[in-house]
Amino acid sequence: MHVPKAPGFAQMLKDGAKHYSGLDEAVYRNIDACKELAATTRSAFGPLGQSKMVINHIEKLFVTNDAATILRELEVQHPAAKMIVMACQQQEQEVGDGTNFVMIFAGALLESAEMLIRMGLSVTEVTEGYEIALKKALDILPGLVSGEQKNLRDKEGVVKAIRTAVMSKQYGNEDFLAKVIADACKKYVNWFTHGVRGDLYIRSGSESQHEVASLHKSTNMAMHVPKAPGFAQMLKDGAKHYSGLDEAVYRNIDACKELAATTRSAFGPLGQSKMVINHIEKLFVTNDAATILRELEVQHPAAKMIVMACQQQEQEVGDGTNFVMIFAGALLESAEMLIRMGLSVTEVTEGYEIALKKALDILPGLVSGEQKNLRDKEGVVKAIRTAVMSKQYGNEDFLAKVIADACMSVLTKKLAFNVDNVRVSKILGAGVHQTDVIQGMVFKRAVEGELTKAEKCKIAVYSCPLDILQTETKGTIIIKTGEELMNFSKGEENQVEEQIKAIADSGCTVVVSGGKVGELAQHFCNKYKLLVVRLMSKWDLRRLCRSVGATPLPRITPPTADEAGYSDKVYVDEIGETAVIVFKQDSEESAISTIVIRGSTENVMDDIERAIDDGVNTFKALTKDSRMVPGAGATEIELAKQISSYGESCPGLEQYSIVKFAEALEVVPKALAENAGARGTEVLSKLYAAHQEGKKSVGVDVESVPVGVRDALEANIQDLYINKFWGLKYATVAACTVLKVDQIIMAKAAGGPKPKENKDWDED
Repeated sequence: MHVPKAPGFAQMLKDGAKHYSGLDEAVYRNIDACKELAATTRSAFGPLGQSKMVINHIEKLFVTNDAATILRELEVQHPAAKMIVMACQQQEQEVGDGTNFVMIFAGALLESAEMLIRMGLSVTEVTEGYEIALKKALDILPGLVSGEQKNLRDKEGVVKAIRTAVMSKQYGNEDFLAKVIADACKKYVNWFTHGVRGDLYIRSGSESQHEVASLHKSTNMAMHVPKAPGFAQMLKDGAKHYSGLDEAVYRNIDACKELAATTRSAFGPLGQSKMVINHIEKLFVTNDAATILRELEVQHPAAKMIVMACQQQEQEVGDGTNFVMIFAGALLESAEMLIRMGLSVTEVTEGYEIALKKALDILPGLVSGEQKNLRDKEGVVKAIRTAVMSKQYGNEDFLAKVIADACMSVLTKKLAFNVDNVRVSKILGAGVHQTDVIQGMVFKRAVEGELTKAEKCKIAVYSCPLDILQTETKGTIIIKTGEELMNFSKGEENQVEEQIKAIADSGCTVVVSGGKVGELAQHFCNKYKLLVVRLMSKWDLRRLCRSVGATPLPRITPPTADEAGYSDKVYVDEIGETAVIVFKQDSEESAISTIVIRGSTENVMDDIERAIDDGVNTFKALTKDSRMVPGAGATEIELAKQISSYGESCPGLEQYSIVKFAEALEVVPKALAENAGARGTEVLSKLYAAHQEGKKSVGVDVESVPVGVRDALEANIQDLYINKFWGLKYATVAACTVLKVDQIIMAKAAGGPKPKENKDWDED
């Protein structure tokens, strides 16, 4: 055997093994690691604790002040710090709360122990003193009991017991959430109490043994002890850590400000377009913020939070994503100024939350009208017009009428509306004003057979191919004579003819197939005068079934009266140079309507489609809440004026952030004016002068030369109330979430090294 030359303990270990001993190498190093970890979660303690932004090894983002989640996703590597983490996990399993208390209290004990050891006490004397103190604390604790919640069916008492635990995670919502949790737990109260008592009875005798075993197991693990001091020593190699105002807060704010500045120049009817080329080299030329943010694939975790708020706005209302982005950016910019002035992050976020509450209280008083009758075309056009104007300035009146026709035609008697029922078909050529609405479905393809037109027709829809069915198992047929071959072929022909004849006899004149159409089947369809359409998309097949009222059949069988669909006209048409099949309904109401978009280029048609999408979503929002507020920045200026006055009357340091919230609202009219080529400050002063006179509906007039102000209601510029309501809420919550983050911890991404590129390889 090889005998190591090095003297001491290291000579007994394998090559590469490491050994640390004594106070400096082992005890103080372990204490430092645990103190660093405790300091990380300490700032997250309590209802006003700062959040941490953790990105784990699979690049999943967590923004939370929950110590259990932070410690789980950190993947702590230092063995001493891991001991504290295991104690926190035991607390989480035993009680379900208090993990942060365990962490910061253990850190404080170790910090005090370090001072005592440096003063000259031995480690044994310190630990014995701690054990005596613990015993005394557990003796005192029963005397501090303030009450007992014996009746677990008493909702009021249970809510009081739950409330404090919820408050540390959701400050401000603790009362509501405690009631929800109490209601949810109430039905399981019998099972819950019996389960807990049984668990305590079983574990009471073996609890100390279990803890000793787990600690013994942890000390015997072969773990690498990092050399680097500070917080980084506890994480895996490749992990990154940023903390404090300069590294975390200001860095997050800068990232969000940059993103907001990108979309700000695209805001409003005269906003500049962005040219975005995505990862598959598809080109987008648009000023639609939702498309820009989706195709950018933002990676910065803080900026990603704002993008997620914009996506929520898109899902909730379908419009206003750019408003959320630029308003959140303005809030963060104002917050940075306040923090540099000396305000704490907590004071800034509390002020923003107070201002948001006030804004949502003021907003209903600014309602300018309500579009209750969704079958009144003129009123619906006015409501849709503003949303379309921001994407297609100059064509808003024409497109708003087209969208109104399409939406009203699929609106049911109960005023139920599904966005998916308004389809879009883009056909190159002509111009925007040749865009039209067709009641029914339009498909860009030709028919399979000779027939090209059918009227008042029953429709059979099949999800399978219209061909000879293949057997599930392989079979072999031995044909010995020519007569047998003729009989076999004739048998196949007879079988297919019987199937097609049965469909024709059922009264159907149109057959739609979800797969290929065989030559033999096609021949007999022509013979029995059946119009055949082939749709390769199962989604198109489902929508067609919804449009004509048919049921897709999995086998070639004649449909029953309930399974067959109906259409007034099915015909082949040519729009430009493109052949299309139209399934048209003559009735005023239909299950699905299609807007046929015409345009000179694909990019133009894509932009029109996005404008139509916004208009359709606006109609959907009208079915939820039909209230309207003045547009063109009038609502934001009125909110800014009233919130600013309210902020000046508020006591405490929060008044500064309330006033800054009001200033952040000015970004909307300012962006409208600047994108129209005017000076934002001049237009703002005119707006404030008009609103001081009581003219609440005066907004920015981008059509006048030079850009001035005008009554938004006279110009038919109105926004949805629900749009402003959710936009203000999402932007403020996202900004406050970003501000509350005081640490960013990024784990090394999972996966091995990237393969080396070989210059000699060809494209294949």
